[in-house]
Amino acid sequence: MYLPRFKGDGPGILGHAIDFDGIAQVLLEDLLLAARLASLSLVGWRVFGSLLRNIMARAGDDEVRLRTMP
Repeated sequence: MYLPRFKGDGPGILGHAIDFDGIAQVLLEDLLLAARLASLSLVGWRVFGSLLRNIMARAGDDEVRLRTMP
């Protein structure tokens, strides 16, 4: 997913990419120290939600075999 440049990015930065292909975790104490640099727009949140639903509901090979067994 594409994110536009942040306010403090230099002229050589065209944008940012978000990769939803793995599980990411953050310690609560680190999260509490974090500062928000940017936020998704309403459209961005809807795209993110759509991608998340697709990833979370994706059926693996074992799931397909289980549901197609006679």
